Amino acid sequence: MIQIYTILVDSLRLLKAKKLFWIVLSITGMVGFLYASIGFNEMGMSVGFGLKKIENPVVVEGSDFARMFYLLLFTSFINDWWFGFLALALALIASCSVVPEMMKEGSIDVMVSKPLSRLKLFITKYVGVLFFMAVPVLLLCVICFLSMGIRVGVWKWDLFLAVPLLMFVFSLIYCVAVLAGVLWKSSLFALLSAMMFWSTCYVMHIAESLAYGWYYVMPKVGMTVDMTRGTTELTGEEREVTEEGRRNYRLVRAAGAPLPKIRKATLLLKRLVDFDEELGPMSGVSLGSLMAGDPPQGRDLEVANEIEERMSAGYILWSSAGFELVVLSSAAFVFCRRDY
Repeated sequence: MIQIYTILVDSLRLLKAKKLFWIVLSITGMVGFLYASIGFNEMGMSVGFGLKKIENPVVVEGSDFARMFYLLLFTSFINDWWFGFLALALALIASCSVVPEMMKEGSIDVMVSKPLSRLKLFITKYVGVLFFMAVPVLLLCVICFLSMGIRVGVWKWDLFLAVPLLMFVFSLIYCVAVLAGVLWKSSLFALLSAMMFWSTCYVMHIAESLAYGWYYVMPKVGMTVDMTRGTTELTGEEREVTEEGRRNYRLVRAAGAPLPKIRKATLLLKRLVDFDEELGPMSGVSLGSLMAGDPPQGRDLEVANEIEERMSAGYILWSSAGFELVVLSSAAFVFCRRDY
C-alpha cells in the first residue's frame, strides 16, 4: 500500500508540475467566477459582481423568473457544454503525456525497479490521472453549488454527482490515449488517437440520434417528409412506427453498440441532477429556446424527454465500461509484457 500511495502521489505531483494543470484549473475557475458573478437586485440583474447592470422588470431579485434563469444558465451551458465537451478536452490535452513520459528510458527503469508489480504500477498511474479530472470538476461544482444557494436559494447536493460521472466519462476517452501511448510512446500520437476516437463516438451518437428522430419521433409528432419535393407536413396525428423503420434504427444502433456512449453518459448528468421541482413546467427547456421565445411545450416537451431517455442509464454505463475494460486490459497486457 505504501508503494501504491507513493506512486499515486508522484502522479499527482507530476501533473501539478505541468503548466497545463494550472491553466485548466484557472480556466475552470474563470467559468465558475463568471457564473457566480451574476446577481439580481430590485432593478434587474448584474454581471461581474455589479460591474455591469442590466435593468429588467421580470428578472429581479426573489422572483421565480430570476431563479429559473439562473438554473437554466447552469443546465444549458455549464452542464451541456463545459462538462460535456470543454472540460473533457482540456483534461485530455493536459494528461495525455503521462504514460508516454513514464515509458521513456530512465523513467521506466526507475519505476519497474521498485518492489511493485507492473500491473499495479500501470493501474496506479491510470487512477492517478483520473484524479486530475476530479480536481477542476470538484472546484466548479463547489462554486456552482454555493452560487445557486446564495443567489436563488437552491442548495443542490446532487450537483456533486458530476465528479464521479465525469471521471468515468473521461476514463472512456483516456483509456484509448493510454493504449496508444503504450504502443507508440508518443504524447502527440496518444492525443490524436484519443481525439479521433472521441470524434468517431460523437459521429455515431449523432447518427443514432438522427435515426431515432427520423424513424420514431417523426411518426409520433405526425410529421411526414416528401423527399422528392423537399417538403414537410405536420399533421399532429401520431402514426405507428413501421417495421422497416424499426429495422433500420436497430441497424444504426447496432453499428455503434461496441463503442462507449460518451455523449449519452455526459447527458446522464441531467437525469442525476434534475431541477424538476425548482423549474416546474420549464424543466427540460433550454435557455436558448426560452430566450428565443419558442420553448417546447406539451407534447413536444414530452417527446424531447423521451428522446433523452431512450436508452437506460444501466445500458449506457455498463456497455461503456465493458469497452473500457477491453481497451485498458489490452494496454496493461502490452505494458506488462514489454521489455524495458
